[in-house]
Amino acid sequence: MRLLPLDANPVPVEESVRISPVTLERVTTRQRMRRFLQVQYTQRAFFKALGDPRFVSRTPGEVLSSLDALRASGPDDVPATEILHFAIPGRSPAR
Repeated sequence: MRLLPLDANPVPVEESVRISPVTLERVTTRQRMRRFLQVQYTQRAFFKALGDPRFVSRTPGEVLSSLDALRASGPDDVPATEILHFAIPGRSPAR
């Protein structure tokens, strides 16, 4: 799995924020989202970050304005799947 650079334009995302021990409030924040690329031999598949509200195509990895634009881009094109990325630190070299 390859991480692509963070997108330049922030996207509005709705989040739940705890304001007291029993109360949550929905707040809209702007976040820069990331796309991911999986390469297997000659096939490429794009993914989007978990919670990304944008419409991303799976094959070319383009960010589109709507689901209709995604369907119009090609008959075989489907929306990208969301993935949860977490870093697993590698072993440091022996000294």
